[in-house]
Amino acid sequence: MDELEFRRRIFSDPIATDPALQQSVKNDSAKAQLQQELLQLDETLHQALNIAVPDDLQARLLLQQQVASYRQQRRRKQWLYGVAASVALVLGLVQLRFEPLHFGQDLGSYALAHVYHEASALLSHNTQMPLTEVNQLMASFAGRLQDFDGKVRYARFCHFRGVRSLHLILDSNEGTVTVFVLPKDHGWQNTGAFADDNFHGQSLSLAGADLVLVAARQQQLEPLAGKIQQQFSFAMKQQS
Repeated sequence: MDELEFRRRIFSDPIATDPALQQSVKNDSAKAQLQQELLQLDETLHQALNIAVPDDLQARLLLQQQVASYRQQRRRKQWLYGVAASVALVLGLVQLRFEPLHFGQDLGSYALAHVYHEASALLSHNTQMPLTEVNQLMASFAGRLQDFDGKVRYARFCHFRGVRSLHLILDSNEGTVTVFVLPKDHGWQNTGAFADDNFHGQSLSLAGADLVLVAARQQQLEPLAGKIQQQFSFAMKQQS
């Protein structure tokens, strides 16, 4: 089994139920380490999807929101729209019903689960990342973010159930939006528009990659989607 075939199969089956996968993992310590990382990620996401929301979550999020709001009021006026949208996202998290979170297996549901799981990124990452650093990450998907008139305040690789993706949080005059960049062969079911009580989003199919956008329910998504389609570009993979 070559390296490409191993990665394709271990991402779809981290438990390695296939005897050939088990043998590859047994014979290669690097492959064994990759399997452990994927299993740990699956377990982390599983816990995030099934645990009950702590009783003190509302108080903690309100305190963090107040601190974030105070700091943001001191920034330049051009960022006020982004600040307002960030607060809306935080309030969406505060308004969660205190019940276990259950999500489906389609692309939109998993994107919502990811946003809830990484809620700290919405609160703690508020500095502008250089566009050159963002595009270094985008290069993994043969992509590029053109001159952006807002702020990229979070950019990090993540996994969608074994599929390597890029998690971005963007602030602009149109508001704040979470963007997930996925390769075309991600294997998920594209759901188009999706929503729950706190967030709404949509999936976009571009030449060379798929994007999933998530924003607060109070925020209009169409202007952000239009701007993103203009400022994100991806090279199409050549067929072998």
